[in-house]
Amino acid sequence: MIDVNAITSGFSWETAYVTLRPLFFFLMGMVLYSIFIYKMYRFVASRDLFGKKGRYQSIRDRIDTGKGSIKRAVLRFLEYIFLFPFLVFIFFAFFFIMLVFLSKNPNVENLMLVAMAIVGAVRISSYYSEDLSRDLAKMLPFAVLGLYITEIYPFSFSNSIDAVLIALNNTSLWVMLLYYLIFIILLEFSMRVLYLIYSKLSSGYEIPES
Repeated sequence: MIDVNAITSGFSWETAYVTLRPLFFFLMGMVLYSIFIYKMYRFVASRDLFGKKGRYQSIRDRIDTGKGSIKRAVLRFLEYIFLFPFLVFIFFAFFFIMLVFLSKNPNVENLMLVAMAIVGAVRISSYYSEDLSRDLAKMLPFAVLGLYITEIYPFSFSNSIDAVLIALNNTSLWVMLLYYLIFIILLEFSMRVLYLIYSKLSSGYEIPES
């Protein structure tokens, strides 16, 4: 039989701390990751990030009253030059950090690749179907989360911090990130131009929004 006294005698604050510490950090990591994906997926999956359908009001709507197509075009160009890279970096950074803290043995390069690939896939699919893009923005991050939690392991906060510090202090990784950002920006511009051309050629009939 189970000795109840032996079980109760094993309780201590030190044992509780050692036992619950990995559970707490793992739980908080999953919750923060899920909340971030829930809050961000609609915005990231929007075809027009800065227009009326975007979550944030466009610069041209705040500065310009709508007079002058050239001015509006310039402002839209500046939005995608300065704001779009920043938004991509924010989404990538949080996603990357969450993956680091959910990984047993974080491979910084692989996690950077996965994080940026998901951002790119969501942006490309938004020009085909915003419904598809929203599904990807939800499913891909949670699928990755599922892959990382299928193998139960002792949480190592120090290993995760070390991986983040390696990424911050490694020049080659910053160069890699810069290449990724440039690629995503060029990809977005290409998709935007192709979509505008398609819109002009298809002006005779209504273009589905999603």
